Amino acid sequence: RARGVADPYPAQDQAPAQDQDQEPEPEPEPEPEPEIIEQVEETPSVATDTVVNLSVNNNVESQLATQVGSDIPPEKTAESQLGSEFQALFFEACGVTFAVSLTELGGIHQMGELNHLLGRPEWYLGLLTSRELQHDVVDTARWVMPEKLSSDEHKENYRYIVMLGESKWGLACDKLHGTETLTKQSIRWREKVGKRPWLAGMVKEKMCALIHVEELIKMLNAGLDVKGIQ
Repeated sequence: RARGVADPYPAQDQAPAQDQDQEPEPEPEPEPEPEIIEQVEETPSVATDTVVNLSVNNNVESQLATQVGSDIPPEKTAESQLGSEFQALFFEACGVTFAVSLTELGGIHQMGELNHLLGRPEWYLGLLTSRELQHDVVDTARWVMPEKLSSDEHKENYRYIVMLGESKWGLACDKLHGTETLTKQSIRWREKVGKRPWLAGMVKEKMCALIHVEELIKMLNAGLDVKGIQ
């Protein structure tokens, strides 16, 4: 963020040279230093590239934003393994945009026919078989914001599956928004793990969640949804 700071030492007009025979005038008392004022730019609160216009989106993004508040990445997190710049994929599920580092991206699959397994959590969308591999697909919208959904109509919009690292887990999404280069300064990092360890931080310009893939995989393996850790 750009910070403007007032100059504490304003330039003084140069006094004319005194005559050698003239007694020097007493020096004036120094003026008090001006007060330093910090100017902080406001961060946009709404993602600019959201296509699906849902009333719940702003509330969800605002709730995620309250979980973060630092521009400095924590000492021991997945972010500390990223370079000063890194590529991230942006994708959308039910009108909410997410980002994931390409170094933690396990691949992207087209949504196909899923096998529905009994005894799985409500957010478990189904099992996808691709090239003799089986992938567990997450109903991303229901995992992140179950209280905002009144039906299963959102499932009809899922077109892709974003795989998480080398795990068997994939997040169902509606749209892929491509990749962008991010810097560590472009992220508002989480200060504490808190109740959402899967949330690494917020991408400032887009106000979207940067996923902490390692922690999200742990939660999915444990059968926990977004509110599973209290």
